[in-house]
Amino acid sequence: MINGPTSDWPLAVCDYQSLDIPLDVEECDRVAWDRTTESILLYANAAHRWHYFHGMEPNEVLVFRNCDTRGYHVPFGVHVAFDYQSQLLPKVPRQSIEVRIVCFFR
Repeated sequence: MINGPTSDWPLAVCDYQSLDIPLDVEECDRVAWDRTTESILLYANAAHRWHYFHGMEPNEVLVFRNCDTRGYHVPFGVHVAFDYQSQLLPKVPRQSIEVRIVCFFR
């Protein structure tokens, strides 16, 4: 069972319009023992605008597009879990379910 509300290491997303792609983003390889995949590194910038949902409950969901091969102006979604020091909510370890869906359109 997934518990809530989320108060420990919540998920945050970065407003893509606040990124300076040439300075903030670098492509990299993620190397595991059985495979290598591509990813990005994001360098900290005070101009980044981060958003998160305070106290998310198990019946709430955050959906975002993480990649787009069509070359639209938002090719990826920067997201991270962060150490949130809330005095208002008890520290309940974050539990999450990650679902990746691939959609093909004609």
